[in-house]
Amino acid sequence: MDSKQLAGNILLPAPLESVWNAWTTECGIRSFFAPDCLVVPEPNGPFEIFFRPDAAYGERGTEGCRVMAVMPYQLLSFSWNFP
Repeated sequence: MDSKQLAGNILLPAPLESVWNAWTTECGIRSFFAPDCLVVPEPNGPFEIFFRPDAAYGERGTEGCRVMAVMPYQLLSFSWNFP
C-alpha cells in the first residue's frame, strides 16, 4: 500500500475557538460538514465522518479513521479515507 500525505494551510477569518470546536466536536462537524459523525479528539480516538449515515458500513464516509495527535487550539492530526 502506498502511503500518501496531504498537508495544507488555510487562513479563516474566524475566532480560533470557533474553528477548533467546529473540527473537534460532533456538534461542530454536523453544523457544517456532514449529517453524522463519531469524533473523540484524543490520540487514537475515532474521527469518523458519515456523509451517508444510512449507507452500508464502508460506504458511509470515513469509517475507521483515527485521531493521530492533538494539541488544543494548535494541532489536530487525523487519518482520512473515503469509500
